[in-house]
Amino acid sequence: MTYDEKIQKIVDYIKSGEKSETNFKVGFEAEHFTVDKDSLNTARYKQKDGVSDLLEEVKELGYEASYENSNIMGLRRAGNSISIEPAAQFELAFDAASSIDELFENYKQAMEDIIPIFEKENKLLLQVGYQPKEKIDDIEMIPKQRYKYMYDYFEEFGGALAHNMMKGSCSLQVAIDYKDEYDFRKKYFVANAISPFLYSIFDNAYIFEGKVYDKHNLRQTIWEQCDKDRTGIYSFSFDDDLSYETYAKKI
Repeated sequence: MTYDEKIQKIVDYIKSGEKSETNFKVGFEAEHFTVDKDSLNTARYKQKDGVSDLLEEVKELGYEASYENSNIMGLRRAGNSISIEPAAQFELAFDAASSIDELFENYKQAMEDIIPIFEKENKLLLQVGYQPKEKIDDIEMIPKQRYKYMYDYFEEFGGALAHNMMKGSCSLQVAIDYKDEYDFRKKYFVANAISPFLYSIFDNAYIFEGKVYDKHNLRQTIWEQCDKDRTGIYSFSFDDDLSYETYAKKI
């Protein structure tokens, strides 16, 4: 496949995401740290009553599980899915909905089922931006080959805080529909323009590597020092002629 053919395939993929305004939806996924209720230490994947065991219990709520080398990695049922991040952060993602209120109701309903399972094992699900107590070097990775490749790549080519992103951070991520290339450009512009303000308004990373973090916007700092080729604000983000092709070439 030639370079131009690769670019066109990516352009076609982005274009295939276009929606009419009447069908616009929004989706989101929320990441959580699983910690011991008393000590706030991170629950390990393989420990007794750890994240692996908890996922097996959650599966009984009617989820279909996916495995890698007999290790449970994710769950899926109608409306939502569960996966785990590199240091066993617990991620709950939802199918797109027509309103934020609908998404929030779906989240509450799912958590009403999930939280009692965690509480039974004296575990909490925390929504904070950074690992609440321990240092990332003290927390092992989950046995997922993709994350092993990612970790090794960052070891050689990543920024100073790339491993902190993988093992120490959590976030809430949003997916937003677009109508056409112009709408894509407009929303991409706005998202990049307001991101520093959103980092500030919703800043909830109070601890960094076991110590009180006395600055602000820790997660922004982490992402800026993660992978210079893939993270941060791209140079063309505010260009008037930003196109699907420009984005495809960056990819």
